[in-house]
Order: sequence, then structure tokens, then C-alpha cells
Amino acid sequence: MSTILVNLIKQKNAQVKLEKPETLLFGADGNGDGKRDLYVTSGEEAGSASILRVNGQTGEFIDVFISDNLVHLVFPLRLWF
Repeated sequence: MSTILVNLIKQKNAQVKLEKPETLLFGADGNGDGKRDLYVTSGEEAGSASILRVNGQTGEFIDVFISDNLVHLVFPLRLWF
């Protein structure tokens, strides 16, 4: 995993809790800017796990793509599109 990308995401998005990111993957455009977004797995325990969507060009947080509140998500490791 790219420590540089993780540090960029943390620096640009202090309000986003990024815990033990395991996988970074460029995927579908979720914010309509015509560019691929970056999806990041976060957390390893029930109640804190999520998949975050980040602008693939700027590193700015877009939204929580999948949260533990939506599905039973524990320690997400891999992403596929």
C-alpha cells in the first residue's frame, strides 16, 4: 500500500477517520467529474469498518461508499470493480 497516498488522504481530510487502510483501488467515477475515484478500505472491527471514496485527482474525501451501518462489514481487505 502506498504510504504517500494514505498520508495525503489523512492530511487533506482531518475529519475523516482512516483506520488501518489495507487496500487502495481506483474505480468508478462517483462524483460526476469524469475521472476515476480512489476507494480505500478502512477499519478492522465491527462498527468502524468502511470503504471510503476519495477524489482520485486531488485526494479530497467525497463520501463513505460503504459503511458498517449499511452491511455487516468487518476488516475489509480487498476491492474489485
